Amino acid sequence: MKKQNSIWIFSVIAVIGLAGALQGQQLEPVLGDQDTATISVEIKKIHNLTEVARKPADYLKIIDRCEKILAGTVLEKDQAYLNSLIGWSRNRLAQSHAKTAASMKEMGLVEQSAEELQKAIEQFDLVIDKNPKIWRAWMGRAKIHAANGEYELALEKFVEVTKRKHDQFSAWFNCAELSAYLGQHEKAIKYYGRMIKEDASDVQSRTGRASCLLALGKNEEAIDEYRTVTKLQANDEFALCNLGDALRQNENWNDALAIYESAAKLPGATCGLERLANLLCTCPETSLVDTDRAVKAAKQAIDNGEASVEFLNTLAAAYRANGQTDLADEIENRAKLMNSKTREAKSSTSTNK
Repeated sequence: MKKQNSIWIFSVIAVIGLAGALQGQQLEPVLGDQDTATISVEIKKIHNLTEVARKPADYLKIIDRCEKILAGTVLEKDQAYLNSLIGWSRNRLAQSHAKTAASMKEMGLVEQSAEELQKAIEQFDLVIDKNPKIWRAWMGRAKIHAANGEYELALEKFVEVTKRKHDQFSAWFNCAELSAYLGQHEKAIKYYGRMIKEDASDVQSRTGRASCLLALGKNEEAIDEYRTVTKLQANDEFALCNLGDALRQNENWNDALAIYESAAKLPGATCGLERLANLLCTCPETSLVDTDRAVKAAKQAIDNGEASVEFLNTLAAAYRANGQTDLADEIENRAKLMNSKTREAKSSTSTNK
């Protein structure tokens, strides 16, 4: 089933781009919380370095200076602050390595990217080990796990973020997306619910929750949720298709047909036309079958820009149901060739990683 706005985390992680989404962490505690009359000149100098630090060497310099002071006799409040600066610096250092790794990967520098990413991992792990309260370190680690396809570990880390930063909604959303992807639909529904509680008009979370309800066989609840989405996002083709799919799974054939027809009428429709064609040539309710119309809808879907394997197979099925066997064979062979090329491309990409 096609998801609204491709919501699954691997198109998202709306949330998860290592290059852009890794943000800096504010100093905790900030220097203003200290007694400036008693704080040492050396610590003030270190704080000043944080304001201009941009490169890995800058963060390493701050860490080195903090550790040298901590090696001596230090007031308890200064010790806490210096440790917070070390945590802040390591977190920034990890973010810098992660960003560099992402850039190198885009340039095809696979080995160098892996080395930078390992440096990021080491720094994030050091932060978590020394100061697990720094939620951004957990977030950074979660994103790396997700980017590496380690989804169970990514989920664990995103959960840790939610424990430390209750209003970090990107973490809640990723918990929902990953849980759904891993088949943990009940958990995903709870996480989506957390997002919806915050924003009742959150279309992505409502769509995700509806998909999970459908996967659990709670068809009526899923249909209600999808209907809410179509109200929030009127005239959205994919929202209508999701609702149509849910109705179809619930064997509400006439309602599904009506929804697909609405989607198919939208300007530039693709998914709506394909779904309509599929139902018109495969519906168990024979009175709704119209193979000639199915062929026209499937061809129009492809003409509108969706010559995918799925759409080609639907056109082939429509031709076959309409008795046009030669055309069906031709389109099926085209779909098989496209599918084969896609597998080869994925295999080549996997080999080059």
